[in-house]
Amino acid sequence: MYKVGQGAARRADATQSITSNGDMQPFSYTIKNLASEQANQLTVWVAEFPDISYSNAPRYSVSEQKNVDYVISTPPSLQVTYPDKTIYEWNESIHLIINVNDDVSGKLVFQALEEVDPDFDGEPLLIDFEHKEVKYDHAETKTFDIRINLEKSAKIVLNITAIGDDGGDVSYTSYHFVVFNQPKITNVELKENVVSPGTEVGFNCTFTDSNNGHDVTLFYKFDNLQPKSIPHLDEDEKTIFSISDTFAVPNDAIGCPKVRLAQRSI
Repeated sequence: MYKVGQGAARRADATQSITSNGDMQPFSYTIKNLASEQANQLTVWVAEFPDISYSNAPRYSVSEQKNVDYVISTPPSLQVTYPDKTIYEWNESIHLIINVNDDVSGKLVFQALEEVDPDFDGEPLLIDFEHKEVKYDHAETKTFDIRINLEKSAKIVLNITAIGDDGGDVSYTSYHFVVFNQPKITNVELKENVVSPGTEVGFNCTFTDSNNGHDVTLFYKFDNLQPKSIPHLDEDEKTIFSISDTFAVPNDAIGCPKVRLAQRSI
């Protein structure tokens, strides 16, 4: 005979018995409804009679009781406070505040995926980064930074999962943001440093752009004129570019042209 739960003797459905046949006998009891009863102990004893009530029975006919403690674990709860911003530069920190509550210890698991167009790019791409797992101890608040060190601009989804050490259910949340790795101009050179209004001047611009496969456009302008552009198709998936061209110095120009770089947005 065995009893489940503290105070379970008062509930007929919380106590069950089996009849001995002189051999080992397995028995089981469903505990799915015990969470609401706050049960945390299994009690087992053996008696030489079928009646559960044994207050008047001889002591030699009832065994001593054996108790086994257990924990009924509910799924972890997870609450994440994200930053207000959703656009980050390369190597910029993402500051997270995570509140996790669980009956047991466990771990937080982070997964970063690059969001892609399934019609053209197939499945989301897994991104490698540090701090993929963080341990937690029951009810805990954790504050830490995550860095997604991508070498290109991309749309990212960060999945956060709480997993209890009991292997129970998990609580799941996601954060969508953009990592922007902007092009960088490394050098601009004029073939002639001193020019006259109305003359043609050659220049060269060297820049880096780590967004492989994206088209880039070089823009340049004088302060009082509309910008001009030089499209460049990134057919070779390069990251270092050098573009040369000539421009006509306006007859009323004063000073030097300003050059800026732009790329196709993601």
